[in-house]
Amino acid sequence: MDGLSVTYKFNAFDEKYAFDDDGLFTYSSTEQKRVEELAREQARKFVDAYLDSVDDDSEYAPVLCRTLHTRLVYRSLKQLGKSCSHLDASRPWFCYWGMHSLKLLEAPVDENLTSRPVNGLLVDMEASSFFGSFDRHIKYSGGPGQYPHLATTYGAVMALISIGTNEAFASINRKTLKDFLHSVKRADGGFALHIGGEADIRGSYCALAVASITNILDDQLRKDADSW
Repeated sequence: MDGLSVTYKFNAFDEKYAFDDDGLFTYSSTEQKRVEELAREQARKFVDAYLDSVDDDSEYAPVLCRTLHTRLVYRSLKQLGKSCSHLDASRPWFCYWGMHSLKLLEAPVDENLTSRPVNGLLVDMEASSFFGSFDRHIKYSGGPGQYPHLATTYGAVMALISIGTNEAFASINRKTLKDFLHSVKRADGGFALHIGGEADIRGSYCALAVASITNILDDQLRKDADSW
C-alpha cells in the first residue's frame, strides 16, 4: 500500500489543498512550497511507521510528552526567554496559550500560578507587566502603553475564563469592556480591531465571542454583524 494513500485517515496533508502558485514565482510562494514539503516529509515518516506497525501487529501512535510540555508551560507562565522579546504586543496571548495548554494537559494549577497572569492583566498602561495591560479605562491591550485591541481583548478574556477562579472572573470589568466593544462597532455591522484600525472577520469574531461569554452581547453589538 502506498504510504501517502492512507494519509487521509489522519485528516492532514491532502494534496488537493497543496499551494498552487499559478506558475508565478515569488519568494513567499517558494517558501510556502518549501514548508509544505517539509511537512509532507514528516507525514510520510509517520505513515511509514504506522504501516510498519500494522505489518508486525504492534501499535504505533505519536507520543505526547505530557510532563515535558507541562514543564515548558509552567516555565513560560513565569518568564519567557529572550527569543520572545519581540512579541511584546502578544502578552495576553501568552497567558491564554499557557492556561489553555495546562487545561488540555490536565495539569494541576496552583493559586500562585493563576494569580500571576490575573495580576499581570490588571496593570495600568504605564506599568510593566509580563502578560498584558489595560489602559486607564480598563480595556485590554497587548502591553503597557499600547492601544486597546480586540485580538488581545479576546486573548485576555479567554485567559481569565480559562483560569476560572473567582479572582479571575472578578477582574473582568464588564461595563468598561462593553464600552470598548461599542467604541469599535462600525455602522456597517463590522468591528474595527482598535479605534481607527482595520475591520475584518477577526474583529467580528473576537468582539462577539467576548461579548457572548461575558454576557454583555446586546442588540447594538449584534446589529448587521451577520450581513457584514
